[in-house]
Amino acid sequence: MAKNLLRESWSDLDQADLRLLLQERIGRFGQYDNDENVIHLPLAREQCRVSLTYKGAKIVAIEPGAAFDGNEWDQICAEIEGPILRGRGRVGREISFCTHQVPIQLSKATVKQTVAPFWRTGSSRSELVVRRGRIPAA
Repeated sequence: MAKNLLRESWSDLDQADLRLLLQERIGRFGQYDNDENVIHLPLAREQCRVSLTYKGAKIVAIEPGAAFDGNEWDQICAEIEGPILRGRGRVGREISFCTHQVPIQLSKATVKQTVAPFWRTGSSRSELVVRRGRIPAA
């Protein structure tokens, strides 16, 4: 069995964020080869840099592949353990919000949507601000 590169300190890391980060740093969506619980990034066999082993929806192992680059992996680890786990910033996704008002009710959070003009494209950009409290149902 190959060395498991998945660290204990990453146990609180969201699986989708880890998968997204690996996809951005290593490339492509991955490829299966024989075992449906193992996905190889970026492709299988000789082009595989790392293999992700899943148990259900959880990544249980990350193993080096044939094209594994130790220096690249060290940079990925430094990014995960630095800004992602300890830093104030988190991995962000491109999320857009509709400007149409929808009646909602949340417990322990008030969501306020502000729309500011985005000068480059002429479209609008929405910001989500979460505060303690409630939004009354409309």
